[in-house]
Amino acid sequence: HFVLAPRFAATESAQKDIASQAPATKTNEDAATAVIRPRDEVLGETKRITIDGPEMIGTIPLTGNRFDDISLKNFYIHLKDSKPITLLSPAESEYPLYTESGWLSNDTNIPIPDKNTVWAVKGNSILTPNSPVILTWNNGQGLSFEKQIQIDEHFLITVTQSVTNN
Repeated sequence: HFVLAPRFAATESAQKDIASQAPATKTNEDAATAVIRPRDEVLGETKRITIDGPEMIGTIPLTGNRFDDISLKNFYIHLKDSKPITLLSPAESEYPLYTESGWLSNDTNIPIPDKNTVWAVKGNSILTPNSPVILTWNNGQGLSFEKQIQIDEHFLITVTQSVTNN
C-alpha cells in the first residue's frame, strides 16, 4: 500500500491532465441532430487516395485524413451476395465509424493538422502492399508534418508519423 499508493495518485493526476488537454468531442445530442446522408454522396465530397489490398479496398480522404472507407474484398453480407462487408464509413453517413490519428500541442498558436487539414500526396496515390502512400502538410511556421501509410497483404494498416522543424 505504501509503495503503490503514490504511483496510483501520480497516474490519476496525469490522466486528468491529459483529459483536460484533449480536444472536445461531439456529444450524444450532437450525434442525434446530425443529418444523415447517403454514404456515396459523403465519400464523393473530398479528393481521396485509393486503398487496394488483396483483402480490403477503400479510400482515405486528403482532407482530415480519417480512415473512413474500408470494406473487405472476400467477405460478404450474405452468402449469396456480392456486396462486401463495410468496416468503416464516414461521418454523416447512416452508420458512421472511422478512425483518425494526429498530433496535440500545448501551444494554441502553433497550427497542427486537424480534421480540416488538406494533405498533399508525395508520390503515388494508390495504397497497395507494394507501394505505401506519403502525405505531407506544412503549417506555415516551419513545421512539416508527414504520414507514411502502409498496408500488408492482409488487414494491417501502419501509419508512421513524423514532424520536421525547419
